[in-house]
Formats: sequence, structure tokens, C-alpha cells
Amino acid sequence: MSVIDYSQAYAYMKVGNVTPQLENIMVEMERELLYIATPRKIAKLYEVEHLDDSYIIKGTDIVLKSNDINRLFNNVDVIAMECITLGIAVDKRIDYYSRTSVMRMIAFDALANVYVEQMANELSKELQADNTDKYMTVRYSPGYGDLPMLLQPQLISELNATKRAGVIVNTNNLMIPLKTITAFQGFGVKPQPIDYDCSNCLLKECGSDICPRRKS
Repeated sequence: MSVIDYSQAYAYMKVGNVTPQLENIMVEMERELLYIATPRKIAKLYEVEHLDDSYIIKGTDIVLKSNDINRLFNNVDVIAMECITLGIAVDKRIDYYSRTSVMRMIAFDALANVYVEQMANELSKELQADNTDKYMTVRYSPGYGDLPMLLQPQLISELNATKRAGVIVNTNNLMIPLKTITAFQGFGVKPQPIDYDCSNCLLKECGSDICPRRKS
């Protein structure tokens, strides 16, 4: 039985008609991905102060000044910082297939996207299980909407994710390994919104890999 949701991978690939040949490649690529990936999940919870329409994360220099965060985080008193990665070997294998087999590269890349998202969802469930007295917000990442990518190095540094999971941030604030998710997720005593607002999105390409609604 597949560990990774093929239907989501096919959505990434924009595949409507799944041929037996493609299905065989998916099975092969999933087996390879699960063998070489080194998944890591890191999360840390922080008390926060809501001041002047910003969330100040106590004990750090991180301030979330974002209309999107204010809309989606309803007076939370705790925010989790999260980092999930599949490891650098996955990037190297995608690069290898980009030079040797385009179909395998596309399949492998899509499966990796879904796998890291599944890992992130598992982490959210674990955090919710540890905070059953609070309502959990959506997961929101630097680069979504108006939440700046400039927060990426601070988040990685605060979680010590370079040492703990091998994640670094380049000069463009992009993460390496590529199959890495970072996010903020709030917890509060009030019910939390669940919708994203596409009208205010700043992504250059609708439906890109970092779109928070990508799975839909």
C-alpha cells in the first residue's frame, strides 16, 4: 500500500489520465524516495504578545507584522515555529533524474512535494494533540501572502534547524534542501479562521509550489 497520496501527486503533475506505465513509475519512484529520504520534523512553542497589530514572539527577535496573520490567527497566545524537511539526498536525486529521465524527475518531484506536506500535516496533528485545550490555526509560512520571506533565516536559526536537520537558507531566503517546509501555527482559546484570501496574495505564479491552497 502506498505511503504517499498518489492523487495529490497527480494533481501536482496535472495528470488526468493515469496510464499503467505512469503508475509503475510512481510505484518505483515512491519506493526510491522512501528509501533515500531522511525526514526531520522540528517544532517549538512560544508564548506571544499581540501588540500594535503584530505578534511578538517572546524570547526571540521575531515579530510577525502581517495582515494575513492577524486575519488567520485569532488572538492566539501561543505560536509554534515549525520546520519539516526530507533531506538533501532527495534534491540530489531530482537533479539526477532531470538529466536522465524527465518523466521520473516529474514523478519523483511531485511525490516529494506531497510527502513533505504529509509530514507537515502529521506535525500539526501532533501539536494539536499536545494542546487539546486550544484551537489551532492554519499553518502559515514565510512567503505566503504578506508574510515576508525575510523571516526565514530567523526561523531556521531559532529552531537550530541547520544543526538538527541540515537546513540552510541561501542569499535569496530560499531553503536548502528544497523539499523543506517552515511555518508558524498559532494556538488560542477562541475558534480560528480556516480560509485563505487569494485576492491579497503576492505570489508571482498562481498555484506555485508554495501556495497555501496548492492541494486544492
